[in-house]
Amino acid sequence: MNYGLTYKQTRSLAYEYATALKKCPIKWTEKKEAGIEWLKGFMKRHKDLSLRKPENTSLSRSTSFKKHNVTQFYDNYEKVLKRKKFAPECIYNLDETNIMTVVQGPNVIARKGTKQIGQCVSAERGQLITMCGIVNAIGNALQPVFIFPRARFHDSMLFGAPTGSVGYANSPTSGGMTGPLFIKVLEHLKRLTRCSKEDPILLLMDNHESHCTLDATIYCRENGIVALTFPPHCTHRMQPLDVSVNGSFKQKLSVAQNDWLLSHPGKTITIHDLASIVTPAYNASYIARNIIAGFMKPGIHPFSRNAFCDEDFECAEVTNRPMPTTSSDAFSDVLQTTSAAADTDCEEVEQEINFEDSPPATALYIPVSTPVSPSIIYSTSAQLVVSDVGPSLSLPEAETISSITEFSTPPMTSAVSPPSTVNCA
Repeated sequence: MNYGLTYKQTRSLAYEYATALKKCPIKWTEKKEAGIEWLKGFMKRHKDLSLRKPENTSLSRSTSFKKHNVTQFYDNYEKVLKRKKFAPECIYNLDETNIMTVVQGPNVIARKGTKQIGQCVSAERGQLITMCGIVNAIGNALQPVFIFPRARFHDSMLFGAPTGSVGYANSPTSGGMTGPLFIKVLEHLKRLTRCSKEDPILLLMDNHESHCTLDATIYCRENGIVALTFPPHCTHRMQPLDVSVNGSFKQKLSVAQNDWLLSHPGKTITIHDLASIVTPAYNASYIARNIIAGFMKPGIHPFSRNAFCDEDFECAEVTNRPMPTTSSDAFSDVLQTTSAAADTDCEEVEQEINFEDSPPATALYIPVSTPVSPSIIYSTSAQLVVSDVGPSLSLPEAETISSITEFSTPPMTSAVSPPSTVNCA
């Protein structure tokens, strides 16, 4: 549920439970929590429990990863696979990851009892560049694309980068992905895969605003790239690169930066050095074993709808609520209610008029009262006669009523002045 208990919270919960059972030891009442010895014994008795450092998960990710969103993605993915018959080597995943010149240092060995350990880094705050990785379902990794926070790109920025890497400059203040730069990434992808309308590829990616521009959509359509995006805030569980590749890459990058600082004492890491530092971490992380596992775990390849169980969606269950009623649905309900009421009125009028019991030459005189609503029931083929005569007098034969129709306004050919008399035969 993404709300785990710490050691202290576990001890407090044990104290509250023991107090409710009226079996609380006296020592526990001093700090209002269970003792440390009880906690050690509890962990020994339950071998399946351990203390783990959780991964930070935002509320948006916790509540958006729900069964409905995942099922909708699987439906779209299955339709694409059936329509285009993509082979595993034609299914690609693209994702950007941020690289800083300053990262958190790795864990180091220190003497027990030492309260504070220092680790040398380049600066307090660093610059950010973006690395765009591209992999396919059989474990191949294409050459990455680097985006630097500079107005102009220089070849020296890619010194020591993985062979075949491409670099671009965004702006002096940002090294992030933009719409125009993403078009260049797609051109890089087309050049390496040689895709076309006759031989298309499937590209899985997140729905970042730079990926969903009109220019990117047109380019993909014209060059045989079928783009399919993951549901919002679900990439941490569904995107292959996020599942099993980028996490390992970040850990190895932290070690590589620490090794570089040890090899270059007194120097700081700049954006001109990052490409060479990234290479060993990239070669150790973007390997076939990690990539294939990333496609397999979320059920992308081999395709499986059972990759996630109900326990994986428990965090989103607390936010589920009924679908809201739209204005069109409410208007439709009103129309159905009004139509049903009008049908009931017509049935009541038809029941009052008995056609079978009336002789052919005898007229039935039924007084018609003014309805309360502005809608008035009129006969389409009956002859309406306004008369002051009583019901005992004989009148000429009139036409037989064939149907009853409801009008919002009286017909111009009929003159009705309530109370009036309807001559029906």
